[in-house]
Formats: sequence, structure tokens, C-alpha cells
Amino acid sequence: MAQAFVLVMLVAATFSFVHRYVPSVLVDPIKLEMGISDVQFSLLQGTAFAVLYGAASLVCGLLADRVHRRNLVVLGVAVWTVGTILFGMSTSFTGLLASRAMVGLGEAVLGPASISMLCDYFRPERRGRAIAVSLFGATLGSALAFAAGGHMLEAAAAGQYAGLPWVGDLAPWRQVVVLMGVSGFLLVPAILAFPEPQRRAVAVAEHVGNRAQELWALRDRIVLVVLAGATVALADFGFSIWATALLTRTHGFSVADAGSILGACMLIAGVGGGWLGGVLCDRAHERSPHTGRIDTVVRAAIAMLLSACLL
Repeated sequence: MAQAFVLVMLVAATFSFVHRYVPSVLVDPIKLEMGISDVQFSLLQGTAFAVLYGAASLVCGLLADRVHRRNLVVLGVAVWTVGTILFGMSTSFTGLLASRAMVGLGEAVLGPASISMLCDYFRPERRGRAIAVSLFGATLGSALAFAAGGHMLEAAAAGQYAGLPWVGDLAPWRQVVVLMGVSGFLLVPAILAFPEPQRRAVAVAEHVGNRAQELWALRDRIVLVVLAGATVALADFGFSIWATALLTRTHGFSVADAGSILGACMLIAGVGGGWLGGVLCDRAHERSPHTGRIDTVVRAAIAMLLSACLL
């Protein structure tokens, strides 16, 4: 049962990132119909989502320690799925903002609740692999959003979804968003098929005070790590939001071709980069235990900067 639960969490993470990134593939059709600027689209795809996602993640982490986690995940799936559908149905900028915030709110549940459940389904020596498999959904979902989203837009523009009830009369970009949104409901029965696992780590609560003191002693390093993560997230969001527009507007690609290229790049880089980064960090740590991993991260940051200049 534990192995099956990992696969379901992998699929859930995949759906999560598909719903997160599919508007990025549809940026120009959305702008054209809604009459919004690039700045307004950035607010939709970036700010509206990220603010709610970041704030709600803290609350959801606390809830995952106190309530029924399986039902919490189901609620999160329902919220982000409905938010995605509403995004495809909204007729005003305010409606688009609210629906994107709703997606961020729902997706904030998945990380803390699913990882907490995986820690209870698996013994400590197997948790790392289980969590790694579930987190692969981020790479898979991002790639799928771009690759499938572009081809679905092309199919919608050709009228292939015109006969579908409730969807056929919508604009092509809306058809893509709504169809991808509705697919999220398939997760609900799959998640409900698993029981809430018994919590293994109840005794850890006794050591929270000591752990908090340890974290406070390391606060200078933690701040740097958080700032580094925020910087990477900023670059990742910026690229993901505007990469399709860059390829279509500047280089003349179709949305389908741009989506296929970006999807393939994300899949290859996500899988290969994750593995290669781990290998390089381990080898650097063997050579220089104190600075090896940091040096590797600095080199990777420089490589990212150079690659961005090539765009």
C-alpha cells in the first residue's frame, strides 16, 4: 500500500504543477482576449499565486500536524482544481486574480501534508527515496504543462473540442484550462482509497523546544539559505512565465512547438540536473568538506547567469 501511495502522490504533484504552469503556455491568447498587459499577467501568474501559496504553506504545515491529513490533501486538490476551472471561466481581471490565488491556496496543502504522510507510511531508511519519487511530480508536471498545453491549444483552435458539453463554446485557451482543471477531480477517489496512516513521530514533539534553539543558533546560515532559495524561485518563476512568449514573439515558434521544446528541456534538465547536482555536491564535499557544496552551488549559479545571457 505504501508504494501505491507514493505513486498517487507523484500523480498529485504532477497535476499540481500542470495546473500551476498551464497559463504560462497560454499567455498571449489570454492577454489578447482579456486586454491585459504583461505586467498584469505577471501579477496573475506570479504574485496572485505566490503570495497565497507562501502564506498558506505555513498554515498548512501547522494543520498537517493537527488534523486528518488525507482529507486535508483532498480538500487542497478540490480547491486548486476549482480555482483552475474558474480561471478558465473568468471574464474579468479581478476574477482571474481571485482564481489564481485560489490555486495557490489549494496547492499549498500538498507539500506539507503529503510529506508528513509519507514519513508515516515509510520507515526512516526508506523515506528519502519515497519523498524523492513524489517530488519528481514537479518536474513531470512542469514539462507536461508546457508540452501538452501547447498541443491542446492547437487542437482547440482547430475545433477538436467543439463538441464537448460546457466547453465547446469557450475560447480555445479557456477550453485548455478548463479541461486540464476538470482532470484534477480524478485525484480525489484515488487519494480517498488510502487510509490516514498512524503518526509515528509523536515523541518528536517533546524535543521541539531544543530543536528550535538549535535552529536559532544557526539563524545566520538559515537566512542565507532562504535568500538563496528565494532567488532561485524568482528566476524559475520568471523563466517559466515568459519562456513561451519569448519563443513565440521573438523567435517565431508556434505555441505547440514552443511548448514541446520547453517541456523537453524541463524534463531532461529536471531529471539529469537533479541527479548530476547530487553527484557533484557529494564529490565536492569529499574534496573540501567545509566549502565543497557551497562552491558547487556558486558555480551552478554562474552557469545559470551565463545561460540566461544567451537568451
